[in-house]
Amino acid sequence: MEIESSKLASEFVRYSLDIQRGLARKVSEAEPGSGVYVFDTAGYFDGAPTSLVAGVRVQKVGGNYGVLSSAAQNLFKSANTYFQFTSVPSEVTADSIGLKLVVTGGTC
Repeated sequence: MEIESSKLASEFVRYSLDIQRGLARKVSEAEPGSGVYVFDTAGYFDGAPTSLVAGVRVQKVGGNYGVLSSAAQNLFKSANTYFQFTSVPSEVTADSIGLKLVVTGGTC
């Protein structure tokens, strides 16, 4: 029973991160050319004001948007942990700010 609970918890996290990346894609489509981040490793978005873009709550600093999960930010200690639970790791790339949504073919 314990193994089933662990698997269920892992699948819940993966599904939640899939939804987060879907919301990030909406922001990226609404604000082409902007960086859209799903995980902040540098504290870049700490204290940034929130607003709505395409119906999604975001934090904005300069030309970058954070579509951040409070749970992931508080529980994951590194980008590697986020990658472990990401069902499609190729959808994000790491840089000095954190994990950024990868945009391909002009759209997400």
